[in-house]
Amino acid sequence: MSEQMAMEVIQSADHTVLRLTGSLSLATALAVREALGEQLAARGRVVVELSGVTLDWPPALELFPTALSTSGGWPGVRLALYQALPPLATAFQGSRAAEMVPLEADHSAAVAALDIRPARVSRYRDLPCTPGSAAAAREFLRQACTDWDAQDLVDLAVLVGNEFVSNVVEHADTSCRLTASLDQRGMLVSVRDFHPSVAPRPRPINVGARRGRGLQLVAQLAADWGVSDHPDGKTVWATVAPPAP
Repeated sequence: MSEQMAMEVIQSADHTVLRLTGSLSLATALAVREALGEQLAARGRVVVELSGVTLDWPPALELFPTALSTSGGWPGVRLALYQALPPLATAFQGSRAAEMVPLEADHSAAVAALDIRPARVSRYRDLPCTPGSAAAAREFLRQACTDWDAQDLVDLAVLVGNEFVSNVVEHADTSCRLTASLDQRGMLVSVRDFHPSVAPRPRPINVGARRGRGLQLVAQLAADWGVSDHPDGKTVWATVAPPAP
């Protein structure tokens, strides 16, 4: 519990209610995220009552989707919010957090929302720099497509994830974080490494080489792809969309 945010846990038959009272701010956001993560790990189904909460730091709203993703993401864990005061509700509905975590009017609606896939779902897995990481990436993406009823994306998502993780192991020589996110545009597959090397680019195909075609395929098959640089590494990402009817 924080001095500025009271947190009451109420256990129900098939879910947990986390009742918050106080100011959601830079000082309290971490404590709330940790408490929420504990309840998601313990029960998997959590609704958060916000009737006693004021918002002093809008970025704190990201704690809700962050806690959900860190705990494994929907449908393994499920989260909904309810009964926010109008200023908080307006801020939340205008944020990206609303794509991943529903905000409902009352407790009953929040509980019902736990069983509906959010507009955007996301999960990640940290992978070591070992030859087996590419296989782990493929399995991670297959399972995500199954859980999110996105079987029409599985082949493309697996191809992208396999190529990106293989490149990290071979060229960056670091661990990496593989993230998958799904919304109405398709699935975003990204891999973040920790080596500030030159960003990968598709190379001309050498017909005699056993490798080197992966990024060519990604560039041809993905709806979009690119590289985001960081001081200590980079994120390579691609969006894969369902085949045209």
